[in-house]
Amino acid sequence: FSRPRETFDVNFVGTLNLLEALRQIQFAGRFLFVSSSDVYGAVSEESLPIAENLPPKPRSPYGASKLAAEELCLQWGRSEGLDVVIARPFNHIGPGQRPDFLVSGIAKQIVSAKRNPGGEATIHVGNTAVSRDFSDARDVVRAYLSLLSAGKTGEIYNVCSGNEITVKSVIERLLSIAQIDVQIQQDVSLLRLGEQTRMCGNHTKLSNATSWEPMIPLDRSLHDVLAFWEAH
Repeated sequence: FSRPRETFDVNFVGTLNLLEALRQIQFAGRFLFVSSSDVYGAVSEESLPIAENLPPKPRSPYGASKLAAEELCLQWGRSEGLDVVIARPFNHIGPGQRPDFLVSGIAKQIVSAKRNPGGEATIHVGNTAVSRDFSDARDVVRAYLSLLSAGKTGEIYNVCSGNEITVKSVIERLLSIAQIDVQIQQDVSLLRLGEQTRMCGNHTKLSNATSWEPMIPLDRSLHDVLAFWEAH
Protein backbone atom coordinates (compact mmCIF):
# COMPACT_ATOMS: atom_id res chain seq x y z
CA PHE A 1 0.00 0.00 0.00
CA SER A 2 2.88 2.39 0.68
CA ARG A 3 4.69 1.60 -2.60
CA PRO A 4 2.06 0.54 -5.17
CA ARG A 5 4.15 1.57 -8.18
CA GLU A 6 7.08 -0.59 -7.05
CA THR A 7 4.69 -3.48 -6.41
CA PHE A 8 3.33 -3.16 -9.95
CA ASP A 9 6.81 -2.84 -11.44
CA VAL A 10 7.96 -6.06 -9.77
CA ASN A 11 4.87 -8.21 -10.33
CA PHE A 12 3.66 -6.95 -13.72
CA VAL A 13 6.66 -5.39 -15.46
CA GLY A 14 8.94 -8.07 -13.98
CA THR A 15 6.71 -10.76 -15.48
CA LEU A 16 6.74 -8.95 -18.84
CA ASN A 17 10.55 -8.84 -18.73
CA LEU A 18 10.66 -12.59 -18.11
CA LEU A 19 8.21 -13.34 -20.92
CA GLU A 20 10.23 -11.22 -23.35
CA ALA A 21 13.42 -13.01 -22.30
CA LEU A 22 11.76 -16.38 -22.89
CA ARG A 23 10.70 -15.24 -26.36
CA GLN A 24 14.25 -14.12 -27.15
CA ILE A 25 15.69 -17.55 -26.34
CA GLN A 26 12.78 -19.26 -28.15
CA PHE A 27 11.69 -21.07 -25.01
CA ALA A 28 9.46 -24.01 -25.91
CA GLY A 29 8.65 -25.46 -22.49
CA ARG A 30 5.80 -24.88 -20.07
CA PHE A 31 5.64 -21.61 -18.14
CA LEU A 32 4.05 -21.77 -14.67
CA PHE A 33 3.07 -18.37 -13.35
CA VAL A 34 2.68 -18.28 -9.57
CA SER A 35 -0.05 -15.77 -8.81
CA SER A 36 -1.82 -15.41 -5.45
CA SER A 37 -5.17 -15.96 -3.75
CA ASP A 38 -5.00 -12.21 -3.05
CA VAL A 39 -6.48 -11.69 -6.53
CA TYR A 40 -9.86 -12.82 -5.13
CA GLY A 41 -9.84 -9.90 -2.69
CA ALA A 42 -13.29 -9.14 -1.31
CA VAL A 43 -15.05 -12.49 -0.90
CA SER A 44 -18.47 -13.01 0.70
CA GLU A 45 -18.95 -15.85 3.16
CA GLU A 46 -21.44 -17.41 0.74
CA SER A 47 -18.60 -17.82 -1.79
CA LEU A 48 -16.45 -19.95 0.54
CA PRO A 49 -14.64 -22.17 -0.17
CA ILE A 50 -13.31 -20.21 -3.14
CA ALA A 51 -13.27 -21.86 -6.55
CA GLU A 52 -11.39 -20.58 -9.60
CA ASN A 53 -14.56 -19.33 -11.31
CA LEU A 54 -15.16 -16.68 -8.63
CA PRO A 55 -14.64 -13.25 -10.27
CA PRO A 56 -11.53 -11.58 -8.78
CA LYS A 57 -12.00 -8.39 -6.77
CA PRO A 58 -8.50 -7.50 -5.52
CA ARG A 59 -8.41 -5.10 -2.61
CA SER A 60 -4.66 -4.42 -2.51
CA PRO A 61 -1.99 -3.22 -4.97
CA TYR A 62 -0.37 -6.66 -4.59
CA GLY A 63 -3.55 -8.49 -5.60
CA ALA A 64 -4.23 -6.12 -8.47
CA SER A 65 -0.67 -6.44 -9.81
CA LYS A 66 -0.85 -10.25 -9.63
CA LEU A 67 -4.18 -10.27 -11.48
CA ALA A 68 -2.74 -7.99 -14.18
CA ALA A 69 0.25 -10.33 -14.54
CA GLU A 70 -2.11 -13.30 -14.86
CA GLU A 71 -3.91 -11.62 -17.75
CA LEU A 72 -0.59 -10.76 -19.36
CA CYS A 73 0.50 -14.41 -19.23
CA LEU A 74 -2.81 -15.62 -20.65
CA GLN A 75 -2.58 -13.04 -23.43
CA TRP A 76 0.95 -14.22 -24.16
CA GLY A 77 -0.39 -17.74 -24.46
CA ARG A 78 -3.06 -16.67 -26.93
CA SER A 79 -0.92 -14.42 -29.10
CA GLU A 80 2.55 -15.97 -28.69
CA GLY A 81 1.58 -19.63 -28.34
CA LEU A 82 3.27 -19.93 -24.94
CA ASP A 83 2.25 -23.00 -22.93
CA VAL A 84 1.24 -21.20 -19.74
CA VAL A 85 -0.44 -22.48 -16.58
CA ILE A 86 -1.40 -20.27 -13.63
CA ALA A 87 -1.31 -21.24 -9.94
CA ARG A 88 -3.12 -19.27 -7.26
CA PRO A 89 -1.57 -20.34 -3.95
CA PHE A 90 -3.26 -19.49 -0.67
CA ASN A 91 -1.18 -18.93 2.49
CA HIS A 92 1.69 -21.35 2.85
CA ILE A 93 4.06 -22.00 5.73
CA GLY A 94 7.15 -24.04 6.45
CA PRO A 95 10.59 -24.16 8.06
CA GLY A 96 12.90 -21.45 6.74
CA GLN A 97 10.19 -18.93 5.98
CA ARG A 98 11.10 -15.32 6.77
CA PRO A 99 9.80 -13.93 10.07
CA ASP A 100 7.86 -11.15 8.35
CA PHE A 101 5.36 -13.86 7.37
CA LEU A 102 2.61 -14.43 9.92
CA VAL A 103 3.20 -17.95 11.28
CA SER A 104 6.98 -17.84 11.07
CA GLY A 105 7.09 -14.50 12.86
CA ILE A 106 4.86 -15.72 15.68
CA ALA A 107 6.87 -18.94 16.01
CA LYS A 108 10.09 -16.94 16.28
CA GLN A 109 8.61 -14.82 19.07
CA ILE A 110 7.47 -17.95 20.93
CA VAL A 111 10.93 -19.54 20.72
CA SER A 112 12.52 -16.28 21.91
CA ALA A 113 10.15 -16.13 24.89
CA LYS A 114 10.85 -19.77 25.72
CA ARG A 115 14.60 -19.16 25.71
CA ASN A 116 14.31 -16.11 27.91
CA PRO A 117 12.15 -17.25 30.87
CA GLY A 118 13.06 -14.23 32.93
CA GLY A 119 12.06 -11.77 30.24
CA GLU A 120 8.75 -10.44 28.99
CA ALA A 121 6.62 -13.39 27.82
CA THR A 122 4.53 -11.41 25.36
CA ILE A 123 4.07 -11.91 21.64
CA HIS A 124 2.81 -9.17 19.34
CA VAL A 125 0.25 -10.04 16.69
CA GLY A 126 -2.20 -8.42 14.30
CA ASN A 127 -5.84 -9.44 13.95
CA THR A 128 -6.20 -12.94 15.43
CA ALA A 129 -9.90 -13.26 14.57
CA VAL A 130 -9.30 -13.64 10.82
CA SER A 131 -9.22 -17.11 9.28
CA ARG A 132 -6.88 -18.40 6.59
CA ASP A 133 -6.21 -21.51 4.52
CA PHE A 134 -2.65 -22.67 5.30
CA SER A 135 -0.67 -25.21 3.26
CA ASP A 136 2.79 -26.56 3.94
CA ALA A 137 5.29 -25.10 1.47
CA ARG A 138 6.49 -28.60 0.63
CA ASP A 139 2.97 -29.53 -0.46
CA VAL A 140 2.81 -26.31 -2.48
CA VAL A 141 6.02 -27.22 -4.33
CA ARG A 142 4.56 -30.63 -5.15
CA ALA A 143 1.50 -28.87 -6.55
CA TYR A 144 3.68 -26.70 -8.79
CA LEU A 145 5.54 -29.75 -10.08
CA SER A 146 2.22 -31.50 -10.71
CA LEU A 147 0.93 -28.53 -12.71
CA LEU A 148 4.11 -28.43 -14.79
CA SER A 149 3.53 -32.02 -15.82
CA ALA A 150 -0.25 -32.43 -15.81
CA GLY A 151 -1.95 -29.03 -15.76
CA LYS A 152 -3.95 -27.83 -18.75
CA THR A 153 -2.62 -25.00 -20.89
CA GLY A 154 -4.31 -21.67 -20.22
CA GLU A 155 -6.01 -22.83 -17.02
CA ILE A 156 -5.93 -21.39 -13.48
CA TYR A 157 -5.62 -23.61 -10.41
CA ASN A 158 -6.01 -22.92 -6.69
CA VAL A 159 -3.26 -24.36 -4.48
CA CYS A 160 -4.67 -24.71 -0.98
CA SER A 161 -5.48 -27.14 1.82
CA GLY A 162 -9.23 -26.64 1.76
CA ASN A 163 -9.18 -26.13 5.54
CA GLU A 164 -10.02 -22.86 7.30
CA ILE A 165 -8.47 -21.95 10.65
CA THR A 166 -8.32 -18.73 12.64
CA VAL A 167 -5.02 -17.06 13.45
CA LYS A 168 -5.96 -17.34 17.13
CA SER A 169 -6.21 -21.13 16.79
CA VAL A 170 -2.84 -21.28 15.04
CA ILE A 171 -1.24 -19.36 17.90
CA GLU A 172 -2.85 -21.69 20.46
CA ARG A 173 -1.52 -24.75 18.62
CA LEU A 174 1.97 -23.25 18.41
CA LEU A 175 1.94 -22.53 22.15
CA SER A 176 0.73 -26.07 22.87
CA ILE A 177 3.51 -27.60 20.77
CA ALA A 178 6.11 -25.31 22.37
CA GLN A 179 4.66 -25.96 25.85
CA ILE A 180 4.75 -22.34 26.95
CA ASP A 181 2.23 -19.74 28.12
CA VAL A 182 2.60 -16.15 26.92
CA GLN A 183 0.58 -12.96 26.82
CA ILE A 184 -0.83 -12.10 23.39
CA GLN A 185 -0.86 -8.41 22.59
CA GLN A 186 -2.32 -6.85 19.46
CA ASP A 187 0.02 -4.54 17.56
CA VAL A 188 -1.87 -1.98 15.49
CA SER A 189 1.09 -1.69 13.11
CA LEU A 190 0.44 -5.30 12.06
CA LEU A 191 -3.19 -4.67 11.09
CA ARG A 192 -3.79 -4.64 7.35
CA LEU A 193 -5.96 -2.19 5.46
CA GLY A 194 -9.05 -3.82 3.96
CA GLU A 195 -8.13 -7.26 5.31
CA GLN A 196 -10.35 -10.16 4.26
CA THR A 197 -11.98 -11.67 7.36
CA ARG A 198 -12.30 -15.27 6.13
CA MET A 199 -10.38 -17.20 3.46
CA CYS A 200 -10.69 -20.83 2.42
CA GLY A 201 -9.94 -22.36 -0.94
CA ASN A 202 -11.20 -25.26 -3.02
CA HIS A 203 -8.51 -27.41 -4.69
CA THR A 204 -10.88 -29.79 -6.51
CA LYS A 205 -9.81 -28.55 -9.95
CA LEU A 206 -6.12 -29.10 -9.15
CA SER A 207 -6.77 -32.54 -7.66
CA ASN A 208 -8.88 -33.65 -10.62
CA ALA A 209 -6.23 -32.53 -13.11
CA THR A 210 -3.13 -33.86 -11.35
CA SER A 211 -4.24 -36.21 -8.52
CA TRP A 212 -2.47 -33.83 -6.11
CA GLU A 213 -3.67 -33.80 -2.50
CA PRO A 214 -2.19 -32.04 0.55
CA MET A 215 -0.18 -34.52 2.61
CA ILE A 216 1.45 -32.62 5.47
CA PRO A 217 -0.90 -31.86 8.40
CA LEU A 218 -0.90 -28.40 9.95
CA ASP A 219 0.52 -29.54 13.30
CA ARG A 220 3.57 -31.02 11.58
CA SER A 221 4.10 -27.76 9.69
CA LEU A 222 3.86 -25.78 12.93
CA HIS A 223 6.21 -28.20 14.70
CA ASP A 224 8.77 -27.87 11.89
CA VAL A 225 8.56 -24.06 11.89
CA LEU A 226 9.19 -23.99 15.64
CA ALA A 227 12.06 -26.48 15.24
CA PHE A 228 13.63 -24.25 12.61
CA TRP A 229 13.69 -21.26 14.97
CA GLU A 230 14.95 -23.46 17.82
CA ALA A 231 17.90 -24.36 15.59
CA HIS A 232 18.52 -20.77 14.45
